[in-house]
Amino acid sequence: NSGAAAARNFGMQASRGKYIVFLDPDDLIPFEHLSVLYQVAETAGADVVAAGVRMFFQTPEDGCDFVWGKAPFLLPQALTDRINYFMPEQHIQIAPWGKIYRKSFLDQHHMMFCHTRIAEDVHFHYQCVLAAPCYVVLPEILYDYRVRQGSSQRTVGDLRTEQYAEAFVRSLESFTAWMQQEPAFA
Repeated sequence: NSGAAAARNFGMQASRGKYIVFLDPDDLIPFEHLSVLYQVAETAGADVVAAGVRMFFQTPEDGCDFVWGKAPFLLPQALTDRINYFMPEQHIQIAPWGKIYRKSFLDQHHMMFCHTRIAEDVHFHYQCVLAAPCYVVLPEILYDYRVRQGSSQRTVGDLRTEQYAEAFVRSLESFTAWMQQEPAFA
């Protein structure tokens, strides 16, 4: 019972498959979720494939869709272009769910979640964005994220700003340390 980061890290280390997918226990995925992500990863040789997300409170029909484009696309190769892509007008969901990850890519770059109770996704997300030679983004909604009061995954507005800021800074510090050790960025 050490939180999402510890559970995800344990799961990644114990896994033996070719790919890793994260799913929160109260969320929903359409029937074709895994097959679409897998087929795109295999066809494109992608290290990460991200899909659109629907956030909902009671039923997916009442949700709000977040789609990152009108057609599948690759993140640019140039590091500065990738960073610019994540400016406020254009971004990809930071959370690990709604994506498929090639396990060998995660292992090669020693990707792990930062051990904080909140904002642990920031560190992992930016590692993947910056290190993945092939990162594909799909326009299809392939993940239904349930937003509920009292869950461990609360919105920033529900958290005390100071708590979130401290966790965010710890996550970025961990990410900066990773970048200094990563051969591609050293």
